[in-house]
Amino acid sequence: MRRKSLSRRRAANDAAPRSPLRLVPTGRFAAYPLIVIAGLLFAQSLKLPVSYMVFVFILLWPVALAVQFIAAALFLRVSIDVPEPAAVKHEPIAFCVLISNSCPIPFPFVEAEVLTPDARGAKCVPVLLGSSIMPLAACQLSGNANFGFRGAYTIGLCRLYVYDCFRMLRFTLNLSALSEVYVLPRRTSIPEKYTDSSSDPDMSQNVLRRHGSDNTEPSDIRSYLRGDSLKSIHWKLSAKSEELIVKDYSRSTGRDILIVADLEGHYRHNPAAEVRTPAPEYTEVIDQLNSDLVVESCLAAAERELRCGNRVTLCWLSETPVGPKPNLLPVDLSSFDAAFRSFGTAPLAPYEKQAELLAPMLASEDGAVIYVTASLAPESIAAFISLSAANSSQSPRPELIYCADLGLYIDSPDEDASENERLSGISGSADVTSVIAGREVSA
Repeated sequence: MRRKSLSRRRAANDAAPRSPLRLVPTGRFAAYPLIVIAGLLFAQSLKLPVSYMVFVFILLWPVALAVQFIAAALFLRVSIDVPEPAAVKHEPIAFCVLISNSCPIPFPFVEAEVLTPDARGAKCVPVLLGSSIMPLAACQLSGNANFGFRGAYTIGLCRLYVYDCFRMLRFTLNLSALSEVYVLPRRTSIPEKYTDSSSDPDMSQNVLRRHGSDNTEPSDIRSYLRGDSLKSIHWKLSAKSEELIVKDYSRSTGRDILIVADLEGHYRHNPAAEVRTPAPEYTEVIDQLNSDLVVESCLAAAERELRCGNRVTLCWLSETPVGPKPNLLPVDLSSFDAAFRSFGTAPLAPYEKQAELLAPMLASEDGAVIYVTASLAPESIAAFISLSAANSSQSPRPELIYCADLGLYIDSPDEDASENERLSGISGSADVTSVIAGREVSA
């Protein structure tokens, strides 16, 4: 905690509207009547000017408190600064909350209620931080927010509690300085498959375009992405912009690919139907962890298909006031980084059998279906089959990407055998890709 002069503070919310106030006595307030009686007896017994002055001071103490609290309401301001509001999970997000005092009255006891991540990094919880604010100065509260799950979170200061010098009264000042931060998924990869992926046909032509053959012309330029050929780098523009720029070649001969993310809380809805049993320490957060794997695998699959020259649309179900809504996000290589914020922070949707809900909504969408899930429950498999059947393009085989982190579950040979059996049963009607703890295996 550091103090900072007003001349050096960053932007504050001086124009912010004031919120309702509340004054609450603390446990020490019960001593005030005793202090008044003691002051009266002291003045009557000594009958000296000093004793009467002490008694008058005790009587006027509430007036001084009123002045202090009015000054707090008028002159205390708060602001927040988050230099980088987006980071990959488990990476710290630095933030700084500034509480400034522009009046000559000190506030020796101030508590700030700050929203910070809990021990698991799963959600934000309020924490009280004590401080003191000198006249015409400011107090800076700096910290790092570290989240273990992707998503959108709100951090910062919720309200201030201002105490008098004897901590008998607490004045609640509903100032807030909040900022939304985005925790993005990790970047993973799924190798391109030239024999059994949805991008089978026309592969030789697509590979030629991907590496910038002389027979193709660049249709656009974009930032360098992992896996781009060095031959496609635009060296002149890269030198001017001080970052790698590549030539983007037309990919109009590829297929339409619809990648559907299963963001259902399966273990919350029906844990008995799941093939694996979570370890005790992960039971409460297993759905969030699995949703992270699903999102990461969806993005990896999208990158794989884009490398093959296909046109990709990401699809997931979200909650709205009027019910479930499908989100369709077209993605290309130039906008791939932007998808990490719009799709990478998609929350779990509180709906069961999401694939069955999506099937009629996506019946008019063309393209091969890639369904990404962390569940092999019978209803999930049936939902995947119905989703694939509802799709209008039936020539390419659908693909099921099953992602799991075995470190989250109890080690059980029986469950391993059951998982393999269910995957084998699907492979007859769809391509199956298992992404297990960062390893990609095709069934």
